[in-house]
Order: sequence, then C-alpha cells, then structure tokens
Amino acid sequence: AAPPPRAPLMRWSRLWPFLRQALGRRAASRRPDLPRLVDRLARGETLRRLPRLRQPGWSPEIAILVDYSRSSRPFHEDFNVLLGALEKRHGRLGLSCRILAGEPGGRPQVRRPRGSASEDWPLPPPDTPILILSDLGALDGAPETQRGWQQFGQRLRRAGCPALALCPLPAARHAGELRRALTIVE
Repeated sequence: AAPPPRAPLMRWSRLWPFLRQALGRRAASRRPDLPRLVDRLARGETLRRLPRLRQPGWSPEIAILVDYSRSSRPFHEDFNVLLGALEKRHGRLGLSCRILAGEPGGRPQVRRPRGSASEDWPLPPPDTPILILSDLGALDGAPETQRGWQQFGQRLRRAGCPALALCPLPAARHAGELRRALTIVE
C-alpha cells in the first residue's frame, strides 16, 4: 500500500491569506467607494473620476527563489507543492521562478526550472515581492553559507526588494542581520 500523503507544514487555509497579503498589493476594483464619493461631494470637490474601492490581490509580478540545497532536502517536496499551488492561484504569467545554484552571496547564481545553465540573478525591480523557499543555511551550519545569505539579504534590502523567506526553521535560529534584511516566516 502507498504511504499516506504528507501533511503540509502549514494549513492551506492559513497560508493563502498570508501569502496573498505578503505577495500582493491593493488594487482599485470596479465598485465605487461610496463613503469617499459622498465625502468629496459634500466638500464641493469636482470629480474627475469616481473613487473606487480597493481590494487585495496578488502582485502582478512575483520573483521566487528556491533553494534545493542538500541540507534542505527533507523540504523539497513541500517547496514543489507550494510552487504548484501558487502557480494555480496566481497564474503562471508574472511568476519568475529561479533555482539557487550554489551559495547565495552578493550575486547568486541561479538556473531556470528544468534548465541546467547557471546565470547571475538580476534583482527584480524595486517593490517587486520576492518569495524565498529555503532553510537560509541554518541546516547546513557552515559559516560561509550563513554569511552568503546575510550578504544576499543585505543586497535585497539596499535594492528596495521586499523579500519573504518561508523557512522550515524558527526565525530565531538565524543571525540578527539576516532577520533585519528578510522577513523570515517559519
């Protein structure tokens, strides 16, 4: 008999609202914002366009960096399931997924899914949300790996790229500098 399916690290009902907020932005809907409309009319303002209600939604562009290092092997299937589900929820268009090829450092080498050639990872434009799936070197324990993640996190912060790291380990296991550079969620 086949083994039972693995339980996800976090319930989907909790994960989706969190990810949509963290990787999303508020956009104008088609529905008018009646309280704002009445307020503006009451103040005698000339309306050039109707104020619209804003609703949460996915950011049109999301950069994803996946760390399939040897130390994070127990979580590779969780990463894959999350990527597939995110693609279904967001849609493939606008998702830019890259796989870390080696240590992160200041300029990490990445490859495309199902690709083998490595290239420098160009940072996405500022304010593009970045999702990192990794243990951030905590399971490896090597000082150079942890320094590489710190350098990479600092580079993202300086570039104005908001990065969310979904990590299977508590944030407290990471150096303070890395916790200041990335939003780490276990």
